[in-house]
Amino acid sequence: MWASLVSKKDYVDFFRDNTFTFTGKLNLMDRAEAFRFVKLCGGGCSKNLTKRTNVLVVGSFRHKECYRNKYHAALKYNEQGQNIKIISEDLFYQMLLMFFLV
Repeated sequence: MWASLVSKKDYVDFFRDNTFTFTGKLNLMDRAEAFRFVKLCGGGCSKNLTKRTNVLVVGSFRHKECYRNKYHAALKYNEQGQNIKIISEDLFYQMLLMFFLV
């Protein structure tokens, strides 16, 4: 799916009107910075995973419980028919970079 993103519109659509939640520690920026970038790209953010979440960004984790809880909650929501994309922190940065470069 990601390899097929080739136009600016694809990257804009990835962020626009989607709600992002982060779990784990981000290595290149703090969460407040990540929230600002998502909002700058037209998306929204939530500290907690909810049924409105569209994208869960998984960073590295020190507290496995937090990581595990949000991750498993996302899987459960997906089983119930919601479509939460679960992506790595690295992919999040790649998408962000392409948003500004393409």
